[in-house]
Amino acid sequence: MNDVEDYVKQGSEAVFPRNEIDRRIKGVQKEIAQKEFDVLLLTGPENIFYLTGQQTPGYYTFQCLVVPVTGEPFLLLRQLETINARANSYLEDIIAYSDSDNPGEVLAGLLTERGILDKRIAIDKNSWFLTVNLYDRLTQGCGELLDGTGIVELSRRVKSPLELEYLEEAS
Repeated sequence: MNDVEDYVKQGSEAVFPRNEIDRRIKGVQKEIAQKEFDVLLLTGPENIFYLTGQQTPGYYTFQCLVVPVTGEPFLLLRQLETINARANSYLEDIIAYSDSDNPGEVLAGLLTERGILDKRIAIDKNSWFLTVNLYDRLTQGCGELLDGTGIVELSRRVKSPLELEYLEEAS
């Protein structure tokens, strides 16, 4: 066990239960399959939160949720955020980069290492924090990235019974 696992229980501060998060991920994976993508890269904090529960005051730093068409997603984010991500989410696969790393290069390396780089990779091109510079670095390391804009938003539009219950309670 590493230090984070010793002190922070996975999902201990999650806003939604695991079955709700799993339902959301499966819904997005269905959309990914319909678009004939193999993987979707998400860098927008609102979509990462929707699919994982990960929320942070450091939302402006690079983070990327990699959602494969099947299987479990993984999250790349700033090392400082790993404890927060573990507490807020049920993700088992959280990878950190240091402030001296180029996150685009780290992501390209991860995709290569995991055999994803030769797949049909889509990215949400409408993400607030996907700068032109970062996008250029990603395409240098990953090649062409297909447009996965709006995939998560399709799922976010239709509220589950639990989401409706939470909205009612909040209002």
